[in-house]
Amino acid sequence: MHNYYENARNMAVDILRKEIVRSNELVRATAETAVQATLLFAPEEAIDIEALVTELLHLFSITVQDATILEDHDPNLHTPRSSGGFGRGI
Repeated sequence: MHNYYENARNMAVDILRKEIVRSNELVRATAETAVQATLLFAPEEAIDIEALVTELLHLFSITVQDATILEDHDPNLHTPRSSGGFGRGI
């Protein structure tokens, strides 16, 4: 049996992954768009948008800050320097 909820979730995750700032409104709008697109292929199916929004908000609520490296070799004078590229969420 095909799981249309997973299809909608995966589509929304792919869209939201590219966003730097993900507001609650953006997550909801993206979930609604993903559900609409998914239901084009199965209009008789029902997808719980509220459950999808809740799951997406949870998935994208976890972030990791930028990684840092130490520039010197004296542990008393450690100066973190951003290495960039890390911590952009999912």
